[in-house]
Amino acid sequence: MIAGLLVFNAILSYSQESNAQRALALLRRQLTIQVRVRRDGVWQRLPASELVPGDLIHLRVGDIVAADVQVTSGQMQVDHSAVTGESMPAEAGPGA
Repeated sequence: MIAGLLVFNAILSYSQESNAQRALALLRRQLTIQVRVRRDGVWQRLPASELVPGDLIHLRVGDIVAADVQVTSGQMQVDHSAVTGESMPAEAGPGA
C-alpha cells in the first residue's frame, strides 16, 4: 500500500511540475518586450533584443523601452525610477 501511494505521489508531482513548466514558458513569451520598429520602410513588431543602432521605433503611452533611444519628434515624460531611483518622471523630446 505504501509503495502504491509513493508511485501515485510521484506521478502527481511529475504532472504538476510539467504544468508549472508550461505556465512558466507561456509567461516568458508574454513578458518579452516587443517594440514597433520601421525597417526597410515597413512597420513591424519585433522583440526589443533585436533592435540595432539606427532603427526607428514608435512609442506610445505605457511602452517599455529596453534600449537607449534618441527622440526625433514629439514630447514625453519618461520614468527612470527603475534605473536612477528618481521619483518624478523626466521630460524627453528632440535634443533633450
